[in-house]
Amino acid sequence: MNTYFSTFISGLSEPAVAALTQALADVKIRDVYDGLVVYDTAAPPAKIKSLPFFNNSFSLIFRFKSIGDRPLEHAIKHMLNLGNIGEKLRLQDSGHKRTFRIVTSMENQLVSVDARLLQGMENEIKHKLNLELNKRHGDYEFWVMSRSEGVTFFALRISRQSKKDKEREKGELRPQLSYFLCLLSEPEENEIFMDPCCGTGSIPFTRIEMGRKGLVIAADSDADKVAELKAKVKELKIKDKIVVRQIDVRRIDHYQENSVHKIVTDPPWGLYEKMGDPLELYRPMMHEFIRVLKPGGLLVILISNQPALNDFFSAYNEGADLISSYPVLVSGKKAVIYKIQKR
Repeated sequence: MNTYFSTFISGLSEPAVAALTQALADVKIRDVYDGLVVYDTAAPPAKIKSLPFFNNSFSLIFRFKSIGDRPLEHAIKHMLNLGNIGEKLRLQDSGHKRTFRIVTSMENQLVSVDARLLQGMENEIKHKLNLELNKRHGDYEFWVMSRSEGVTFFALRISRQSKKDKEREKGELRPQLSYFLCLLSEPEENEIFMDPCCGTGSIPFTRIEMGRKGLVIAADSDADKVAELKAKVKELKIKDKIVVRQIDVRRIDHYQENSVHKIVTDPPWGLYEKMGDPLELYRPMMHEFIRVLKPGGLLVILISNQPALNDFFSAYNEGADLISSYPVLVSGKKAVIYKIQKR
């Protein structure tokens, strides 16, 4: 068994652990922190890298608990004093990789540490693994990471930021968040899935990538976005899997009552758009969502964490029940995911 830890969107511990246990049949959860899970599995690093709901994943080498007020430096000193740290370092898929660097992080912020200690650690890795130091773009990244819970990790990062992460359009959700939103809707085969505020299409495309059969409806009120999305669908040759429409979420006239199994969406938050009181949109929008959902159908919606909106969703009971809610951060802004079921 190998020991890994992976990071995910803060606030989503429950669905993250559930997704992990479903993805890896042999997984054993060791610890769960806010936004991080430590686990054992026989799965190789390539499998861990492919899990779409994690931000980053690491192969765990050492873990320390409660080691003083300078945990990063204490951890490095301890590892250097062991004298046999090279025996703990195992590199897989070495191939053409010849360089490395060490990254030091304190409570999710990159920080510097004592230069002599860091150099000692670099020399240890350099000599034991026959690698060259590249402080900017190492093929391998060894992380010394301390968290607010009083735990410090030394680990080898096995994931890399994807092209999809780097090239998101303005307002486009991170792929990991889109995945969690779709996952919370409990996707099943042969269902009708709708995102009525699809924007650039990150949620509908994620639902298609999950591989289950069915029809995905991607809709938006912005004619330009709809045209761009139609062009993208044509380019990807997935017209048999997705329907793109322009609609007004306050009157979803294209669809009859009780016609959609799942709705997953990220509507305008009212923070950046010139829309006045967002509740003037949300009240009729929610009425339409519940109208078109089949009995037992699920709505998963991401909104800004504003008191008025939270009060509205917490009290909403127009033929629907609030199943769960998850406070999260989206691009540094407080938000909430609500999961609602039609009666």
